[in-house]
Amino acid sequence: SFLKKQEGPFRIFQAADDKPPNWYQYHEIQNIQGYHAAKIKDYQKFLERSGLEARNRFGLPAFLGKYFDVVMNDGRPSLQKVPEERISHERMRADNAIMDMLNVKYLLSLYPIPDEKYRLVQQGRPSVYENTTVLPRAYFVDEVKVLADNDAFFDYLMSGDFDPHKQAVLTEEPEVQIVPSSQNKVEVTSFGIHEIALKAEVDQPALLVVSEMYYPAGWLALVDGEETKIYRADGILRAIFLQPGQHNIQFVFSPTTFKLGFGITVFILVSLLGLLFYGLRNEKKETQLATN
Repeated sequence: SFLKKQEGPFRIFQAADDKPPNWYQYHEIQNIQGYHAAKIKDYQKFLERSGLEARNRFGLPAFLGKYFDVVMNDGRPSLQKVPEERISHERMRADNAIMDMLNVKYLLSLYPIPDEKYRLVQQGRPSVYENTTVLPRAYFVDEVKVLADNDAFFDYLMSGDFDPHKQAVLTEEPEVQIVPSSQNKVEVTSFGIHEIALKAEVDQPALLVVSEMYYPAGWLALVDGEETKIYRADGILRAIFLQPGQHNIQFVFSPTTFKLGFGITVFILVSLLGLLFYGLRNEKKETQLATN
């Protein structure tokens, strides 16, 4: 298919599509909807509050609802384009920011998407639209904004003022002052379920945003082999600070709860085996004494 031939990593968004979200997951196409291992509580809340999975009473997804009204013609619902002056530009900017920050390169829709940002690249059911301003899986920003919590970020996001191309929103004060630079570079060198590797070159203190779910209980970040702090960025994403220079970066899945549970299980198993061995040995000695 068209999507399978495209170079990644990237994600898709089903703006309006008959296929179940997990159909794409099965075909190894990353989808921001549907069930997957990384769909943790904070991400599900993000989808709900952003309205990306909401539909009106006619089944029209909220993402398309800002462009169309549903009207009845001869008892049947049909779409009517909303006049330009009635389109919520705050909602449009918020949706566009979400698509960009989540690395959504392609949108699938059974209906036209009347926004020049989204370019039709394949006609069909559904048609495929390319997001022409999508951010890569890892990118640098020019400035940091600090807000108290995720609720404050959602309010800021839905106001339409948030631009992920320029800014990252953190929930705590940064450890260093970043300096904007057009010379900073980063590339994803390998991408797996349990490990992501990147190479970066920066000439000023920088904040690197990685469009992967923030999950501090499971992921470690290593810069040149040394562990570094992962910040929550833009509500649900990860960010790390980098000093000037060339860096090898790894994000490694290493859940402490799993390791602790595994260690306890091994300890209990070894203890039980030890007790069993001790019991059998004593039983053997008692048998020998009785025989003698």
